[in-house]
Amino acid sequence: QGDHDQAKVLLQRALHIYKEHFGQDHTALIPILRNLGSLLGILRCYGEAEQVLRWELNLLMKHNERTGSWEIAKSFGDLGAVLFALGDYQNAKVFFQHRANILYNS
Repeated sequence: QGDHDQAKVLLQRALHIYKEHFGQDHTALIPILRNLGSLLGILRCYGEAEQVLRWELNLLMKHNERTGSWEIAKSFGDLGAVLFALGDYQNAKVFFQHRANILYNS
């Protein structure tokens, strides 16, 4: 647990630094958001994970010409998994379906 908590602190610090340097809408934040969201899910901080992964998905969608459909599909799947863990099965199903549609049409 201690290593996970330390990783969470380091990722949150990195996110803060990147956000101050690049702004909150820059694609440089995407890998940090993805890693932080995944870690928060592992730590069962699902509410925080949902917020972080939604931010990541919004950036991916906003900059889709640079990020690509595979990255967006992965983000839909990650967010769907967190929503499922939160018990929001209906919205999780929607996100999983979006992921499947993107992968099917790619």
